[in-house]
Amino acid sequence: MKKVIPVIISALKIFLAVYIIISLGLYLFQEKIIFYPIPLDDNSLADIRRFYPQAEDLNIKSNDGKNLHGWIIDNTSEEHPPAGMIFYYGGNAEEVSHRIGDMSRLQGWIIILMNYRGYGLSEGRPGEKMIFDDALKIFDHFNSNELYSGIKKVLMGWSLGTGVAVHLAHEREIDGVFLISPYDSITNIAKRTYPFIPVELMIRHPFDSIGKAPAINAPVRIIAASNDRVIPPSSSVDLASRWGGKKDILIVENYDHNSLTSSLQYKSFFEESLNYFNK
Repeated sequence: MKKVIPVIISALKIFLAVYIIISLGLYLFQEKIIFYPIPLDDNSLADIRRFYPQAEDLNIKSNDGKNLHGWIIDNTSEEHPPAGMIFYYGGNAEEVSHRIGDMSRLQGWIIILMNYRGYGLSEGRPGEKMIFDDALKIFDHFNSNELYSGIKKVLMGWSLGTGVAVHLAHEREIDGVFLISPYDSITNIAKRTYPFIPVELMIRHPFDSIGKAPAINAPVRIIAASNDRVIPPSSSVDLASRWGGKKDILIVENYDHNSLTSSLQYKSFFEESLNYFNK
């Protein structure tokens, strides 16, 4: 027994050290876990301007003077009058220019693609509060413009960006919300990943979508993947269950977090959603 006790004490010390290291790491480096800014180099920018001339550069100053960069794509014409505007919010490792091709095919829609702080050509460093404030600033920039008055305003978010879309829908009158692989909250996702650590005391960027959902009256259409290991579909279902407005949710079988948007079900559901929001 005397030999066993030192072994137990040593094991407890190791466990405690590992526990402290993981906890400290989550607290100190959570920005690097949650956000992964992707830059935009000059060659890629030149290719965008060459192959997608319909995508016009968009620069908007944040409330603290940072330049936020993205694109506006106007797919309207005499044949396709304005159906509405789509404001897109990307994932944690997404530079949004790669959405230009698909978004350029949405006839009758005006698309706003803006990179978060630190992403693409946008200045600054990302964080929950800054991203939320910037999203409101960008939305208000267009919503207060008479050129865009009277047309539908739809929010579209993928992964991390679903939290941005939910926040904006909570703060402004919106005609529709389309969410791809949404989470209930970053805190809950972290709790599922690290069940033995009090992450709710450490998370500085909670992205608490489920806490805001009951107060949102705008209709939402949610799509998630059955094999998603990043954001489990149960998290998307939980968010839908708390949504205050009308909701529809589709779980696509045999797809995961990154392959979902390549499925035929996704494309069909997205087109149905735009028609639904435009009624």
